[in-house]
Amino acid sequence: MLALKQYQQRCLDELSAYLTQVHASGDPDTTFYQQKKRTYQPFIGDPSSPFVCFKVPTGGGKTLLASHSVVRAFDQYLTERDQCGLVLWLVPSDAILTQTLKNLRDRRHPYREVLDHAFDSRVIIMEKNEALAIKPSDISDNICIVVTTLASIRRENTEGLKVYAQNGALMEHFRRLRSSEHLIKEGTTVVQSLANVIRLHRPLVILDEGHNAQTELSIEILKNLLPSCILEYTATPDSLSNILIEVLAVELKLEEMVKIPINLKNVASWRSAVEESKEKRDALEKLAKKEEATRGGAYIRPILLLQTEMEQEKEGKVHVKKIIEFLTENLKVPREQIAIKTGKEDELAAHDDILSPHCPLRYIVTCNALKEGWDCSFAYVLVSASNVGTSRFVEQVIGRILRLPYTKRRKTDELNESYVYTSSRRFNEAAKKVEQALVGQGYSKQDIKRADEDYEPPYQAKRLATDEEIALPVLLLHGEPLEFRDLIPEEFTLEKPKNMTVFLQDLETRRTKIDITEEGVKRLEEQSEKLAHLFRMENEQTLVQWLSHRVQEEPIAFADVVKFTGGIVTALLKTHTLKALYASKFALMNLLGQKVKEQLNEEAERQFRKALKKGDVTASRKDGWRCPDVLTLLHPEEARLKRHLFDRYDALNEAEREDVAKPLSEHPEVVWWFRNPAKGEGLFIQGYHPTRFFPDFIARTKNGAWWILEYKGEQLVGSADSDYKEEIGKFWSEICGKKFHFHMVTEANAKTVLEKMCK
Repeated sequence: MLALKQYQQRCLDELSAYLTQVHASGDPDTTFYQQKKRTYQPFIGDPSSPFVCFKVPTGGGKTLLASHSVVRAFDQYLTERDQCGLVLWLVPSDAILTQTLKNLRDRRHPYREVLDHAFDSRVIIMEKNEALAIKPSDISDNICIVVTTLASIRRENTEGLKVYAQNGALMEHFRRLRSSEHLIKEGTTVVQSLANVIRLHRPLVILDEGHNAQTELSIEILKNLLPSCILEYTATPDSLSNILIEVLAVELKLEEMVKIPINLKNVASWRSAVEESKEKRDALEKLAKKEEATRGGAYIRPILLLQTEMEQEKEGKVHVKKIIEFLTENLKVPREQIAIKTGKEDELAAHDDILSPHCPLRYIVTCNALKEGWDCSFAYVLVSASNVGTSRFVEQVIGRILRLPYTKRRKTDELNESYVYTSSRRFNEAAKKVEQALVGQGYSKQDIKRADEDYEPPYQAKRLATDEEIALPVLLLHGEPLEFRDLIPEEFTLEKPKNMTVFLQDLETRRTKIDITEEGVKRLEEQSEKLAHLFRMENEQTLVQWLSHRVQEEPIAFADVVKFTGGIVTALLKTHTLKALYASKFALMNLLGQKVKEQLNEEAERQFRKALKKGDVTASRKDGWRCPDVLTLLHPEEARLKRHLFDRYDALNEAEREDVAKPLSEHPEVVWWFRNPAKGEGLFIQGYHPTRFFPDFIARTKNGAWWILEYKGEQLVGSADSDYKEEIGKFWSEICGKKFHFHMVTEANAKTVLEKMCK
């Protein structure tokens, strides 16, 4: 499967924490406030249904996050559904509907791989018209995802009426109704409609570009569907959105997802704008070829998007034919390098793989057909061959040029940025429209580099205090930079818990609210028939496979995980029925996952200490961390304190500022100091935990010593995390030598530590 970026993993972990707590408390409002310290806007249909938002800029992988979120929702919140049920995936347009259906149906696509892996390939993808014949078993035995637009299920149009109309094909869903209280009726008769099937199964709702669904009419439609949970994904949330998770544009840059900044240049004549944009595209292709040939770069063929005023020919307007003629006749572009993509003409359809080295395309001419549902990371340059009247021209297509090819930063800086050319006599007005459009994609005007202005990215910091090369050692294991996986030997195997009584007690505290007796499982009445059906399909082997897939960690062979899980399940079957274990499988999954991680961490620590004792852990500046000239920061602020190495630093809290940063800036022996970023380009120390440790501060003193400082508030002193960081930091300083010092700084000892720097 496609590996998640750090920010994506963070997003999903935050969602899991929220849904787990809501499942336990039944209160999405209080849980939201506890986690975000903001007021929650309850869903008007059912206040007990979580309704939360992912705020993710364009290019941040919203659909991949949505696919993973379906898994998290069924694992952490809808656990009583035994990983079967209905998902309603609502998209804003027909173009995105086509693209989403195509990707979710493709078993090789990352979105579908996520779902198939989590649900053992029991995944059915339907569009709305197919759902008009949906069978009960499609929902009771699978994750059934119906993808449609919100507009297509409105009563106000003919297509929408089909959702609410009597439908004999759906009769089986209503044969054994225990209650019709919440179903739509005509008189006293339940309407056998798709709308009622949806209400009957209380779907998980995925809202793609959810800001489009915040109108009064759209909210009313959502309310009528009786969703059990609503997850919204958008770059520009509405004021009513409950933003649980927010991704910053700079995080996408740090994780090599997008091409920012956007270089903006205005040329008064549309012909000159097209010509200059072509020259830029040609220059980028030369750079890409040079990097591929000399620096091992991947294949890139930059594409120029040209937006016209009109599709049809009209006097005085810049239309598609006029652009094609200018490209081919004036600029001598071969016609086979150009594709037209308009509402009536689609030459892109003839090119199955635009990223292929065999594809000749370098220019795409459009009016507005590329606004949604089309992505190509090779698109680097956008030109508007018309006077910019509104921001809509860019908002429709600007997202198409933001994605970084292969989600990997190039060695040539120009290939990590994107380019927009406008043709307007009033550049400031044009720039304002572009800025407005960029904000509509979740970015800001600070992500634009204007040709008429000096540009300093607000999220970047420049080195000022010294231009000397700064290098600090990293730990090596057997002469190679230490990685966590290097601490797990090939012969490592998982061991069954020695005390199964304690294991069982732990399991009991984690189980869902199910009454397990000797006779089997008691559940809510409406679940009992479905549960019995699923039990007939289950056996010990399928339960072991299901658990093993979910608790596997990268360094461990899957066969070993199966053996470990199987041994525990076999032991549990001596005291529990298979029904009871199956009913508790989510609690069992969480407990087994914890045990696997504990054993991994214990083995890593054991091997680390063993290697230390034998002298196999060393340090090297040659292979170590080198301080860059420019840093990318998540929460930059101007460095107002003296002697800071860069002109900006990541935001400091009051305690960090008063106890460490300010004293360092005034310390007579400090040459310079540095607020180390918590990720990305900062100094890290790898120990025997999976995650890297990024200390808070680095200082250089006049005697040539290096001081690495980690600050902890008094409430964190003595925690397992603090103790580990202090231990691993001291290991690092001892191995590196006398000139390298590490200290854990607190409010209580800050003065003492700083006094040591005078010696």
